Amino acid sequence: MNKNLLYDEIDKLISLTWMQEKQYVKYGEMLYALLGYNDLDIAKWESEHGKPILDTRSNDYFSIQKLPKAVGAKISQVSKEIHVSSALFQDRQGGAKDSLKQIMGSEWILLLKSGTEANLIATEMLSHKNIPVYFDKHSHASTRGGFNMARGRMLIDKHLKADIEKALTALEKSNTPGDGIYGIIQKPLLRILESLGFYSFNHNDYDHLDEQIKKHGPGIVYTEGLFSVYGDLLKPEIAEISKKHDCALVLDESHSLFGTATSNLTINRNLPAKADILTASLSKAGCSLLGVVGLQPEFFEKRYVYLEKKLKRTLTDAERERARLSLINLFRRSLFIVFSNAASDIEESGLQARINFLLQSPERRAILLDKTKYIREKIRNAGIKLLSESPMMFFEVGSEPDSVEFRNYLIEQHGIIGSLYIPPATPINGAGVRLCVNYDICSDNEQVERFIYGIIDAHKKIKFDNKCRKNNELYL
Repeated sequence: MNKNLLYDEIDKLISLTWMQEKQYVKYGEMLYALLGYNDLDIAKWESEHGKPILDTRSNDYFSIQKLPKAVGAKISQVSKEIHVSSALFQDRQGGAKDSLKQIMGSEWILLLKSGTEANLIATEMLSHKNIPVYFDKHSHASTRGGFNMARGRMLIDKHLKADIEKALTALEKSNTPGDGIYGIIQKPLLRILESLGFYSFNHNDYDHLDEQIKKHGPGIVYTEGLFSVYGDLLKPEIAEISKKHDCALVLDESHSLFGTATSNLTINRNLPAKADILTASLSKAGCSLLGVVGLQPEFFEKRYVYLEKKLKRTLTDAERERARLSLINLFRRSLFIVFSNAASDIEESGLQARINFLLQSPERRAILLDKTKYIREKIRNAGIKLLSESPMMFFEVGSEPDSVEFRNYLIEQHGIIGSLYIPPATPINGAGVRLCVNYDICSDNEQVERFIYGIIDAHKKIKFDNKCRKNNELYL
């Protein structure tokens, strides 16, 4: 390929980006509309109106990002931090990991640099040709990104089919002594030829999940505790269906960790059948640039039971420990761990300070849960569609321009800043504005009423046209 041809091809790739291909950018001002309002705009509005902006763009549900103890803990750690090239060499348990173990009920914790990294590791290490994968259509993009990476490896395997068949034929014709060699080689090679499916199920639809598993067999179910656009919670029946079919359940607790939507600190504690693996971004309620994978006791117990059935006897303590370490090492061998730097000690120290504060301040969670329930009831009573069961509230408008108008009206008329959500974060023609109500708003009754009035007023003024897409349309 010559140089010009190479860049011609790159130019074609650029021209086929989703925004241009779907012709979302129809207006010159759309770029500014996507970026939103800056700090100067906010300061000007507050000066003109004599009251604070209600900023709901952050996922800092408990308003602890600027917690003095957390800031101090991070500053004190700066001179002490030891940079390690890989998490393989920094796998000590303790500190924030011990706190997360207790909160998540995990047996082993892997602290990472982001929630995306946590989801990529969980999907990478558990994706195999012989294991069906089931995922909610509203699952986070990072989870689907992990599936796509696994698919890529499997496509490579399929391309090896001809070479493998040739190797087997050559082995058959050879005079290699001992049929055992052929038996040993044949089995893993034939497994490579088998296909693996990734099957989506309609959002929170446990009947559809049940149908999919019955059709394709037991595998791994990926879903979320609190879904990160609409703010609705996982239906417990999803966990029950997973258990009924002997599936492993992987639960993303990014938005639900620390009790943002329930009286318990995780959604998993509310489920009738517990998850096997928990993942989470700690940048939401934890306000830290970290992620976590938690291997649950149920995951290890299933491994022990499987081995005991296979061996037809009870495992010794030493065998249980080896089986435990084999599962841990499965995750520690991830490319994202071996070839990436470890999580920051500075961030971990700040996280620990925030966790301590949250555990000692249950009233914050009580106020947040009580006031956001009140807000949702008031909004629904005004005839506004709202799927949320949490402080995260998404108002689906329909088109991108109408969504921009809705967001701008909220800011300019009521001083409420929300996040604009458009494809690929939403389905096509399912754009809207997401607002995450926080403790600071909930602790002030005047701000609570102002928020409710602003949403109702904006809904009356702005055109909502979200009837043009299918209910269960898969995100891009």
